[in-house]
Amino acid sequence: GTKRDPPPEESPLCCYTMLKVGLWAAILLGVWAHADPGHARVSLAASADPPKLIKHRKSPGDGHGEPGQYRKGSPLYSKQQRQAEAKQTQQPTVLPGMDGVTTVAPLNVSEPGAPLERHFDDREFTRSCQDPIPPVSTSIQCVVWLVIQFFSVYSLLAIARTVLTYTRSEGFLRVMQCATATADLAPMLAILMVAARMRALYLSKGNPQAHDLPPDWVQFSMWGATLALFGQLVLVLMCAVLSGRAPGRGAALNPKEYFPGGGLLCDVLNVSRFFLMGVLFACALLVGLGVIFMEAPEKLWGAEKAVPVSPAIDCTLALAVAYFVFNGAFQVADAVVEKGSALQRQTMKERIVQGLDAGVHAIAVAPMICILFLIHRLRATQVDPKGGNPQEWAAWIFTSVVIAVTLHATLAFAAPVLARGYAVKGAPGDVRLDFGESGTASLAAKVAQVFFLFAIYGGAVLILVSLFMLEHRKGPAKTPPMSPTILCCVCLALQFFTIYSLLMAAVTVKMFRDDSAAGQSGFDSTLAGTIESLKAALTTVLFAPMLAVLVIAVRIRALQITNRQGSPPVYAQDAMYVLVLALAFQLVLILILPCFVGIPKSSDEATGDDTVSVNEDGGLHVVHPRLRWVGIAFDALRYLFLLALYGSIIVLILAIFYMD
Repeated sequence: GTKRDPPPEESPLCCYTMLKVGLWAAILLGVWAHADPGHARVSLAASADPPKLIKHRKSPGDGHGEPGQYRKGSPLYSKQQRQAEAKQTQQPTVLPGMDGVTTVAPLNVSEPGAPLERHFDDREFTRSCQDPIPPVSTSIQCVVWLVIQFFSVYSLLAIARTVLTYTRSEGFLRVMQCATATADLAPMLAILMVAARMRALYLSKGNPQAHDLPPDWVQFSMWGATLALFGQLVLVLMCAVLSGRAPGRGAALNPKEYFPGGGLLCDVLNVSRFFLMGVLFACALLVGLGVIFMEAPEKLWGAEKAVPVSPAIDCTLALAVAYFVFNGAFQVADAVVEKGSALQRQTMKERIVQGLDAGVHAIAVAPMICILFLIHRLRATQVDPKGGNPQEWAAWIFTSVVIAVTLHATLAFAAPVLARGYAVKGAPGDVRLDFGESGTASLAAKVAQVFFLFAIYGGAVLILVSLFMLEHRKGPAKTPPMSPTILCCVCLALQFFTIYSLLMAAVTVKMFRDDSAAGQSGFDSTLAGTIESLKAALTTVLFAPMLAVLVIAVRIRALQITNRQGSPPVYAQDAMYVLVLALAFQLVLILILPCFVGIPKSSDEATGDDTVSVNEDGGLHVVHPRLRWVGIAFDALRYLFLLALYGSIIVLILAIFYMD
């Protein structure tokens, strides 16, 4: 046979290759088992040990946003303690554009020396990314429409004053003076609706739509009051256009002043006036009742449906009732009572009308007082979401201020009605009582008026102090920083009450000096000029209550869409700051103008030698021909600040509807 070749020997390289393939297969098997532990447990069930049971002991949360803590002896207790020590050594990061409880972003530290990460609240993230954004509520929509009506009327009034300065045409100015009488009720109406919204947010714990709060009849009442106020504005403009006359602010809502001869058209307009008046005040009353009797959802509060109304909301409602009672009674009396000539002796009905007019003038500070109550409530719910009540002594201050405002307006009403005195009206809130030859009664009334004014403005200061003294129940370290919304409202309140208190002090000094036997001096003329300057400044700060309502509405909208954890966008917060600064610069401009052109006088007393005059609406303008360029520069700067103010208002309104 044939000789066979010997078999080939196995190469060492082939063995090495097989070893590498086996190692790689083992590595891939381990990776697969780690990536799919469930499948690995199924495959290796026969060789796996039974799972070890680990028990954790953890205390429950406190219901105020603080999570539960692992107890001593729990496996994670030591890690929890290390994290707490690490957080104490690190400073929290402040996120721009965030306020309230989300202003400070806590640091998530797992181990000492580990990289720091920002931690965001899961509830806020879930609301903003997964749940649909809730629609703008009825109350906020009504507030926006009231804001638009209010500032549209007053911006046109400012333009009319400027037109009068350079053209001496009073027709347009008189029409807008009539229109402002309808806009004066807008701030308190908006405050009432904001109070209803805050009550609904509190009872529903941030989700009123899920629990149908406020009730439908309250929401219909809000729209009814808003449309009735707009109807009154349309009625005033129709009277001015159809009659070709504009009697002025005092006769704004009385068609008989536009049509002295009467007629069918006058009767129709008069009936329309009473209908709109009744709808307005009836709807305002229903909104207030809705706040008081709003029931708490049983799912959230259990069987306790009658959750007590907070002192801030309670005092807001009480002051709103007094405000609408005086305004409603004055409008009805002014429509019913026929005025006699100036030479005739006043009848009791005419004295009642005069007294109610003085009471309306004296209670004009009520909207800004209510703003203090509302921002105090916002701050209290920010510090303590579950309770949200002020300090006990602050609650007593709330009640005292409400009583003082009501008694001051009642005193202004009683002076001409009961004691046959006079209530001399100046700017809103400026009422001087005069009892003629009755020196004792006049002195007693003036002392009482000074006491009430001191209680009002002193109480306002104490409310602001208590606002900054609110702390978390666990101490200052747990107290969240004050939100930009509240800070802006505080600045607006300071501007408002500073001008009001200075004006009241100057008027009170002048009131007592007029009673003395001393003749006129240089101090008296300076004092009179100071009063006129403060009256001009007062026309600017009268915007403050409505501006504050708009700022609060933006904040409430942000709380609604973020489950009471978020804040307005950065651009909205910037608009708030611009709004406050624009109003402050207007005040500064008005107050420093007399330093350059002299002491202003009222338009009735100004002569050709005077440089500055203040008209009946508080408008300040330069009248001396040689200083006309100063007046032009003053008007240019004033309109620049007004543009900034109205631009901020537009941004805030857009933020309400486009916030996400």
